[in-house]
Amino acid sequence: MRGDHGLGLVASGRCCQRSLHRSWEKTGWKEAFGKAGEEFECEKTAKITYTATSSGKGLAEYGSETGKLNLKEAGNGKEEEDSFIGTDVGPEGPSTTAGTQIANMDEAGENTTTKEKNSVVAIPIAKSAISVIASLPVGCTLEKETEQPRVLTNDALADEWDQDALKATEVFSNLKKEAACEKTLELNARESASGTTAGFKRYLNLILTSIYGSFTNTAVKSESASEWPELSNKKETGNKTGGELAEKVMKTPGSTGYADLADAIKTGFKTTPVSLETAGKEKYWTIIAKVPNGGEPETAGGPVSPEASSGGGSNCELAKFETPSEIGPNVDWSKAVETNATAGEAGVYPICTLTFDVVWGHPLFLASHLTVAQLLTLYSYFELVLKHLSALATSVHTNHFDVFETGTALETEFLTIFPKP
Repeated sequence: MRGDHGLGLVASGRCCQRSLHRSWEKTGWKEAFGKAGEEFECEKTAKITYTATSSGKGLAEYGSETGKLNLKEAGNGKEEEDSFIGTDVGPEGPSTTAGTQIANMDEAGENTTTKEKNSVVAIPIAKSAISVIASLPVGCTLEKETEQPRVLTNDALADEWDQDALKATEVFSNLKKEAACEKTLELNARESASGTTAGFKRYLNLILTSIYGSFTNTAVKSESASEWPELSNKKETGNKTGGELAEKVMKTPGSTGYADLADAIKTGFKTTPVSLETAGKEKYWTIIAKVPNGGEPETAGGPVSPEASSGGGSNCELAKFETPSEIGPNVDWSKAVETNATAGEAGVYPICTLTFDVVWGHPLFLASHLTVAQLLTLYSYFELVLKHLSALATSVHTNHFDVFETGTALETEFLTIFPKP
């Protein structure tokens, strides 16, 4: 069921989206996802409360796996259907093929009276960077304590996540050649389906397709926590969200992982190495690494930090994506991946992803408690997302995202079909 929240709405899904929402402001919109309950306030009347879970949980709630709503995955904890969900990977189609994510969601969202199938609309709202993070082994010291380490080669990173057989010194630069730095690093991956996992594995596939191709050839496999080469060497338990994974890596010397930059920064990682101590007062370093973007051999374009040198935000402004020509019912955005990740272009960070809001094409099919005022809140929210984000680029960037310019044609297409009260 959809809960009756007065004039308000609820949403959940992709973890870092709440920090992005918090930054959005517009005349007449008092505050975007403020600190209290992550609330979005529209003209002091209608609120949207966004709860961070994961991309996989958001999609599963809307029936992507089974063709039935799975409200146990809703972030509100009350098994109440969300008004929209957040994800790093658009649901995969086509809608005409039984069993795809879009086909399943169309069935799950059917009109409860007429049994007419629904549709889903994926709306790209921003670009974000996936960072490579690590806590070095105790006793492993840096050549230069103020210099950001880098991933030595693309191949080293891909090999590390394939076979878990590389020493820390074989993966990262700026480490002294000493015994403590010769240890292999524990690999931490997400516990359940995740858009961040998809973005990271898709990058590894660009480097080593012969290994990662079979684990990334569909959106479902890319997101999956079980679709890894050598799954047994991935530590996943407890890493339900990007923030939990980042926190685990930060507290575990001799470990590495991947996390959205916003999650990594919020946890305490910085592009300048940070020195921490274990409970026994043993010193170790935590890092966010630069990543090469030019393939092998490297060009002058890399390596590049996920954090921009100015403003402290995401470094995905220059990332390009091949996208569908429209935003509309059942349009498949699942294959929108970064196209210049290994082109060696100066300043291009190679592990960038789009982040989406996904909403029902017919939001009233299941919305027995959705009032006209609530529907207006939903429409106004997406109007803000599509037509005014460019004016909010500075605040979006500060929250470790970059604006994704959809273009007038895409904006008009969606706002024409979406039911405005």
